[in-house]
Amino acid sequence: MRVAAALAIATIAGVAADSCTGSGCFALYYRSTWTTAYLHYNAGPGWNGIPGEEGVPSANASFPAADGWVSFSVGGNEVTWVLTNGAGQWDNNGGKNYAVETPGVYSLDSGVVATLDAFPVGCPASCSLHGACSAQYGLCTCVAGYFGWDCSTTCNCGTHGTCDAAGNCQCQTGWATCGTGNCTINTQIDPNNCGACGVPCLPNAAGHIATATCSAGVCNVTCTPGFTACADGTCSDGGCPLPGCQLYDDNQCSGNDTETPTSFDARNWQTPARGAPGYFASFQDYASLQGYPRLQYDATHTQVTVTVVTKTKNPALALSYTFDGVASSSPNATYCAPGSEAAQRAARGELACTVAAGPIYITVAGADGTSLVLDETYFMWGAGPVVGPASGDYRSGQKVGRAHRQLGAESWTRQFRGATVVALPTG
Repeated sequence: MRVAAALAIATIAGVAADSCTGSGCFALYYRSTWTTAYLHYNAGPGWNGIPGEEGVPSANASFPAADGWVSFSVGGNEVTWVLTNGAGQWDNNGGKNYAVETPGVYSLDSGVVATLDAFPVGCPASCSLHGACSAQYGLCTCVAGYFGWDCSTTCNCGTHGTCDAAGNCQCQTGWATCGTGNCTINTQIDPNNCGACGVPCLPNAAGHIATATCSAGVCNVTCTPGFTACADGTCSDGGCPLPGCQLYDDNQCSGNDTETPTSFDARNWQTPARGAPGYFASFQDYASLQGYPRLQYDATHTQVTVTVVTKTKNPALALSYTFDGVASSSPNATYCAPGSEAAQRAARGELACTVAAGPIYITVAGADGTSLVLDETYFMWGAGPVVGPASGDYRSGQKVGRAHRQLGAESWTRQFRGATVVALPTG
C-alpha cells in the first residue's frame, strides 16, 4: 500500500466498517474536535466539490461518536484525501495530503492512518446491478433511481419522483416535496401549495378573498363586493399591481445598503450584436455603440445646448453626428425657441443657434460602420403637456428612462410603475 510521504502506518485486524464491506470501497473513521467534518477526496477522475462528503457519527463501538469519531464510505480503489470543518480549517497531512492505493477500511487520528481491513481492487458488488463500472477507476455510475458508492441505495421518491446520483429526489413537473413526503404534493391543485410550496390559495376574509381555487398551479379568486381580483391572486380596491413590478419586490433596502439576491443574475441580459442569435433590428448597434442626448438650458429656458453622450467598446472609434439632417463632427449643437430674444439675435448673426420648435432627430455613426438613431428629442418650449394618468398608474404618462453600465457587462430591464426602464451595457 502506498501512502503520502511521512504518513504513519499501523494495521489493526478484525474491525468492520459501518457500511463498507467489499471491493472498490474506501471507508474512513476520523476523529477530530470539529462539530462537522468533511472528506474532500479524489478517487481517480478528480476531486469532489468543496467542502466534500459530510461525515456521519460513527456507529462502530471501537470508534465511538462520543469521542469525536465520524465515518465516511465512498467508492474508490486509489484514494487521495484531505479533511476540513467547512469553515477554513484543514487536516491535509502537513500539506502532503493523505493517500492509499488499496480499497479498504481505515482510521485517521492525529495524523496517523491505520489500516483496519483491505478489500480487492475492482467495482463494488458489480454496482448492485444498478449501475455501470468504470474499467479505468473501478467506480460505479448509477442508473436513475439509485445512488451510493455501490448503487445499492434508492430514495423514497414515491411515484412522482426519481433519485439522483447525490441521493436527492427529483420530482416530476407539478409535484414537490413540501415539508415531509418526497414528491407527494401536487402543486397544480393543492390549496396550501399552489404553484409552489408554501403558496396558499384559500378564502381569506382579511384579504377580501371570497373563494379561491388552485388550478394548473394558478390561484383563481373571487373577491368580496367592492374589490377586484388581480393577476397575482389578491383582491384590491385601489388598483392591481402593475405588470412586472412584482419582479423586484424581493430587492429590499436596509439602511444605506441594498440586498440583491443572487437570483437576480437570471435577469441579466446582454444586447446581441448584429447577426447574432436573438438580434432584432430595434437593438441597432447597442452591443458596441450607445448614446443619449443631454440638454442644458440657459437661465431663460429659451436656449439649449444638446450634447450627444456616447459610449463605445472601442474608445478610439471616430464618431460623426447628424442633427436634424445636418452633418457635424461635433457632438454639440445649440437651439433656441422660435420668437425668443435668442432667436432674434440668431437672425441678426449675433448668436450661433438653430431656431427649432422640436422635436429634433439625431443619429450617430461610427467609422467602423456602426450607427445609432436616437429617440426624438423634445425641447421645453415644444413639448406637449403630460396627460395625467389615474392615481398611481403611469402607464399612459412619461415612461422611458435609461441607465448605462459598462459595455460587455450585463444589462437589465425592469418594470417600474408600469414604465419599461432599460439599462444597456455601455463601455
